[in-house]
Amino acid sequence: MTHWQYNLYNAMQDPNLIVFRDNLIVIIRDKFPKSEFHFLVLPQGRIDNLKSLTSSHIPLIHHIELVTEQFIRGFHGRTFWWGFHAKPTMMQLHMHIVSDDFRGTGLKTAKHWNSFTTAFFVPLSKVMGDLKNHGTVILPPDSLCAQILKAPLRCHKCGHRPVNMPSLKIHLLSHIPV
Repeated sequence: MTHWQYNLYNAMQDPNLIVFRDNLIVIIRDKFPKSEFHFLVLPQGRIDNLKSLTSSHIPLIHHIELVTEQFIRGFHGRTFWWGFHAKPTMMQLHMHIVSDDFRGTGLKTAKHWNSFTTAFFVPLSKVMGDLKNHGTVILPPDSLCAQILKAPLRCHKCGHRPVNMPSLKIHLLSHIPV
């Protein structure tokens, strides 16, 4: 597995990235953080993506939820979002845990922004609900995902519509408490 899409398998073994591991999951630091705090939660077993999940994965998803809730308690005063990209670029199921400041060095494009602040970002609660109710995860069609990623920028806190990423990053500073 040398294609870049499989790099998460190697990252799961990198002791410099691992912040938590148990017999079911591993939590690693994202190599290209979009927020001040950005982690990935990956199952130990091979699961390619959300489309690979079935109702048999409900216990795993529940475990991910419990561990994530415990994990973020260590970041007092921070707000986190956790969920999956509807159409990820990397193989191996991975859930993002991101602080809502979006001040990471890896946040460079509108596509990056929209992949976390729109319906492209599928919350864990929706994944769990879909698995319980449908036995699979219901995702937007690929054509809608492409449209979502190309949508105009919009601040996730106040709705401001900046003209580009640099102006969005400046605007985000207005939401940092002094």
